[in-house]
Amino acid sequence: MTEIVRARTALTPYFNDVAERTAYHFKRHVIQSSIYGVDIESGAVEIAKLRLWLSLVVDEDDVQQIKPLPNLDYKIVVGNSLLGFPFKSQRVPKIEKLKADYFDETDHDKKKRLKREIDSELSQAFAASKGSLGYEVTFDFQIYFSEVFRTNEGFDVIIANPPYVRQETIKHIKPALKPIYECFTGTADLLVYFYERAVKLLTPGGNIAFITSNKFYRAGYGEKLRGFLARELTLDRLIDFGDAPVFEAIAYASILTGVRAPPTKDAAAFGYTWEKGLPFDRIAKIVPERGQMIRQDELKPDGWRLESPTTHRLLEKLRSAGKPLGEYVKEQIYFGIKTGLNEAFIVDRAIRDRLIREHKSSAEVLKPFLRGRDVKRWRTEFAEQYLIKFESSENKTHPWSGKSEREAETVFCRDISSNTRPISGVSFRFEEAWGPRKILLGTAVVRLLARVREAKSPLSRYLRAPVLGLG
Repeated sequence: MTEIVRARTALTPYFNDVAERTAYHFKRHVIQSSIYGVDIESGAVEIAKLRLWLSLVVDEDDVQQIKPLPNLDYKIVVGNSLLGFPFKSQRVPKIEKLKADYFDETDHDKKKRLKREIDSELSQAFAASKGSLGYEVTFDFQIYFSEVFRTNEGFDVIIANPPYVRQETIKHIKPALKPIYECFTGTADLLVYFYERAVKLLTPGGNIAFITSNKFYRAGYGEKLRGFLARELTLDRLIDFGDAPVFEAIAYASILTGVRAPPTKDAAAFGYTWEKGLPFDRIAKIVPERGQMIRQDELKPDGWRLESPTTHRLLEKLRSAGKPLGEYVKEQIYFGIKTGLNEAFIVDRAIRDRLIREHKSSAEVLKPFLRGRDVKRWRTEFAEQYLIKFESSENKTHPWSGKSEREAETVFCRDISSNTRPISGVSFRFEEAWGPRKILLGTAVVRLLARVREAKSPLSRYLRAPVLGLG
């Protein structure tokens, strides 16, 4: 909005009537005519409305002249922007007319009546979604913002900072997402679907600006998205901040901007990977100075690397001459260690040292542990993290092997109770990490770890106790 106000202000000298060409009037017009928003959290929506009103107040010299905020009831709304109707609702024309009447109406009672009618139509439109689609629709762009698509074929600008939500926590909506998104993969984080949704909501020539995690640059689940973005957008800027703490709420932040237009043959984007140790207060100067143009056709679906053309050519040479790791290990590449609950199975140096001081044999199962963020180019940065390592039932035969789930649980719990003492108040939930088949055994494992940390007996004795699916 600031850029729009600046641009219109710069044009003011060319107009005769400048009475309403003030920052206040420009902002009010933008809020009333151009801004739309949706968030799944009602609190975020209310904060957004408040900030829009405050942005008006700061630019009005005479507080007595401040008018009520333009009506935003059907423009900044609460809803799930990822799950809408796969077709245009027949109620759209009626809802759009009612909204137009609502925004123009000044009579308080008539306005209340119109709002009731609109809400009723919206409620009816969404009510049958669960039965007909298999998922519940609480918001749909074509219904709430129908005027945008009728007059403009989509949005001119979409700006977003999608939540970074790991795929393990969205299992319940994956069946609904799969038929809607061409970039769907079973292990994709939520940001993948926000990107695809945003691009498809843009009008041809529209602009996108996203701040997200950079994980999709190289992760396997991002392959479809990388191909989609490189095909559908002419990319403008790609800034990868790596693990630099630029934004408090996002780890491994990146910025992507682009235009919805097929890239030309010689299309190139400005790219830069933030270098560790540089001062953030000079970011506006450092990025333009150190960044470089990267041909868009060098941003391959198998991974985005913000490197110079020379480096890209070297990488291509290595690929053509060498054998890829996947081929070398016959595609047997796995996720590595998945504990199910890092807080229980990973300890710091202080806890590790205390456990070994109390019982030297604990050293047998406390192993140095490197996270992905600790592995840098050509080196590692050990963060003094240690994994409590138990034999996985995937790799070792235990007393409950080959038994039914109910029998295995009984044997498992009996073995734990014979080797540990109970600790009051210990409770963990594993449903989110392991799913229904792992709940009971997973919970028992975490309780075991809680006892291990507090019990006055060596960790190594618990190697006799079962641990399921941690390998």
